[in-house]
Amino acid sequence: MIATLYEKVKFINPAIAFFDANRPEKDVSGSFDDRRSVMMLLLAAFTGLALFLSAFGILRCVCLRRLAAHKGSRRCVRGAIGA
Repeated sequence: MIATLYEKVKFINPAIAFFDANRPEKDVSGSFDDRRSVMMLLLAAFTGLALFLSAFGILRCVCLRRLAAHKGSRRCVRGAIGA
């Protein structure tokens, strides 16, 4: 199809520059290269990790608060520093 279009354009006016003609599907599919998809995948992975760690931190604070209420502040401080 593109070859016939190229021939017709050359027949009408040979001075017209006609090069790098592709179908729109090729242009659109070529615009999403592997590098962009890898970067988006990494962004999604780190976003999920950040959400998980923040939820885990909030849950730990709630648990430490309950532990402090039941067992005293000394055990809560030891739990907060990881001892």
